[in-house]
Amino acid sequence: MTKPHGLDRQAACFLTYSLTEYLEGSAPPGTEPLSPQEERVLALVAEGHTNKEIATALSLSDKTVKNYLANVFQKLRVTRRAQAAAFFAKRKQ
Repeated sequence: MTKPHGLDRQAACFLTYSLTEYLEGSAPPGTEPLSPQEERVLALVAEGHTNKEIATALSLSDKTVKNYLANVFQKLRVTRRAQAAAFFAKRKQ
């Protein structure tokens, strides 16, 4: 069976996925702006506070802090708190 443009479903899905990954990864880390609350959470992470301490300081639930951190990590393209804290410290210099 001939498919449009000669692509089968699996190849089309792979191409779409690859293109999406390329486009999402094309901007340098830290170019997507953080929200004011994400900035506050990141500042407290950089000071060495735990999620529980951040939640208490900002009157948030632990889960909400975790969600903010997931967004920050995604925007900064990091996977660890230490990487996010280092990014924050470098940016503040």
